[in-house]
Amino acid sequence: PMSAPPPALELHRVILPGGRPGLRCRWHLATPPGAAPHVHLYRLRGRAPARPVRVLEARTPSGRTDLLCPGPGRYEARLHPDGYGDGPPLAVSNRVRVPAGPRWCRLLPADARTLVAAWGPLPAVGPLVVQLFRDMDGRLEPAGETPVPAGAGHVVLPALPGAAYRVRLARVTRGGRRRPLTPCSRPVQAGPAATGTSPVIFRRPPALPGGPPPAETGAPGQVLLHLHAHLPWMPPFPEAQGTGWRPRGYPEEWLPEALCGVYLPLIRCLEALRAAGVPFRLSMDLSPPLLCMLRAPGHRAAFRRYMDRMTALAESEVRRTRREAPAFHAAARMHLARCREAMDCYERHGGDVAGALRAFAEAGVVELATCPAAHPVLPLFTDAPEAVEAQVALAVRAHEAAFGRPPAGAWLPECAYAPGLEAVLEAHGLRYCFVESLAVLLGSAPAARGVFAPVLLGESTVAAFPRDPETGLRVWSADAGYPGHPAYLDFHHRGGPLRYLRVTRRDSDRKAPYAPEAARRTARAHAAHFAVLLQRRLQRAGAGLDLPPVATAVYDAELFGHHWYEGPVFLQAFFEALAGMPGAPRPVTASEVLAGRPPLQAMTPCASTWGAGGGLARWLHPEAGAWMTRCLHEALADWRAAADPPPLAAAGALLAAMGSDAAFLMAAGHFSDRMEADFRERLNRFWRWRDVRTDEVPGEGAADPCGPFRPAGGSSIS
Repeated sequence: PMSAPPPALELHRVILPGGRPGLRCRWHLATPPGAAPHVHLYRLRGRAPARPVRVLEARTPSGRTDLLCPGPGRYEARLHPDGYGDGPPLAVSNRVRVPAGPRWCRLLPADARTLVAAWGPLPAVGPLVVQLFRDMDGRLEPAGETPVPAGAGHVVLPALPGAAYRVRLARVTRGGRRRPLTPCSRPVQAGPAATGTSPVIFRRPPALPGGPPPAETGAPGQVLLHLHAHLPWMPPFPEAQGTGWRPRGYPEEWLPEALCGVYLPLIRCLEALRAAGVPFRLSMDLSPPLLCMLRAPGHRAAFRRYMDRMTALAESEVRRTRREAPAFHAAARMHLARCREAMDCYERHGGDVAGALRAFAEAGVVELATCPAAHPVLPLFTDAPEAVEAQVALAVRAHEAAFGRPPAGAWLPECAYAPGLEAVLEAHGLRYCFVESLAVLLGSAPAARGVFAPVLLGESTVAAFPRDPETGLRVWSADAGYPGHPAYLDFHHRGGPLRYLRVTRRDSDRKAPYAPEAARRTARAHAAHFAVLLQRRLQRAGAGLDLPPVATAVYDAELFGHHWYEGPVFLQAFFEALAGMPGAPRPVTASEVLAGRPPLQAMTPCASTWGAGGGLARWLHPEAGAWMTRCLHEALADWRAAADPPPLAAAGALLAAMGSDAAFLMAAGHFSDRMEADFRERLNRFWRWRDVRTDEVPGEGAADPCGPFRPAGGSSIS
């Protein structure tokens, strides 16, 4: 059915830069008026006459403007033919109620010694303080208070490791007394300082219905290699690029870069292993935004456009370096070969990368897991269980639609775990996840097997595989690991329109030309060294264990081929080295480990991530993640208070805004303006539905703020 025409004038709440609350006035005139009309913003005061707050000139027939919110109250916009507002208005907007705040306060653990308190809705008026309390088994003891800067929506608080805290926001009266404005938050524990003292208990996991047979136990140990594949949703690579195009690393280039450098080389690596008869097992998850882009016709066509330009550029560079820079000629030929091999692989599979991985999964050599839908840091949203539930439910649904079967396990974004998340995973049939080593080593009970065995999460049937820190250091670290070797292609220095320089010395900008064949030899040598290192590590660990030890090596998939150009060569050589080594560890998947139903320790791991220090500090950065998390909690609180559920597109925009990528990149200073604009536009889509009760956006750009969550049909999400 045809949608109703958009209103001529509408008003709704928005998030302004930096998280400040605002109002957006949008007008749409069917025919341009004779004179320039003006938009008058009124504050409604019961039966008293409405008082204009702002007057703006509508210079175009259709447009919008954002205003800083004048404060709590009810507002209405009116379109008058002139700036005086004496005659009858041409149009009257909907009424918007900006609630007086704040009404809630949240406490979030940034790391073992730092907490972040956030509140909403804003603006909060008056001299305010955040009162911090120690939670002593339900009894609250004052632990200090922190003044709130004017207009702020969050503050950073010190904490003692292992202690539980609550906070509330209070206004300072003229007499110096504290009048509470919000209830106390839920208790939050700062990072534990030591391992818990609960008894060590073992339970057998349930049988996996339709799962693989148990892994053979003859090997001295097992290695579980898991790759986490994720990219945030971005519009397709644009058509018009003009002459002299060069890759710049812009967000629209991220997917084609990853396809050419990571996912297609990985498929070629697996095909080569299978053709050579090398036994291997690989565990992998693909996030729903990445799956959406891999399967979208627009992104497939955009990848072909990108590769046409990259191939033409590489061909011209081969000719140029032959004439002008012979030292770079081998590298230019290597880039051209990669482009051609990637396109050959892509067309051989009909552009269906997800289908190619599905074939490996059906052959039993690759296990595919899922990842919560928008890649959110779930411990930040435990106060919004319906949002966590929706993220997991959408992920399971997307995985089943792409691969024809429900996933057995899930990757928790940023390896971020908090007690209680296992109940959501279990409710959706997920039987395992991955956690940081710190989560198990500082869990509720001493880790009887260290990081060399999965544990059962609390009373649930969900198993958690702790990350092995040694394997991460060797492969992930550019300082202490393999990728920083002088022979490898330098990721940060190009030397031309393509990358031509090797690492040489990490502490110097003087770089030598890259030698592809020498780098490949180095990658194969490093793979053999890694296999030997794992063998010795598992032999030492297995001496004191009652089960074959499992080394869980987890990485971002984009490490292999993008950040570390030689990564795909390393992966293939690693499995080849294991196959030819006597007494080598056996590659396994998580389902194969659990299929034997070994007795596993049941414990509650501590809240943790694989970020610096094992905490949430990267996603609660004072200049980025802290105010973004506050804005999300405000929208989620409003969602819960709504009388009717939002339509799918509005809820999808809110769920998409929960992704971790924007806060992570802004904290690192990468594409900060773009990431903030995308985040705010997604949230503003939700607020528009909340205040205007419409989900159509007239005159918006081609970039969909909902990303992969924009529905093909349906009306609401519960």
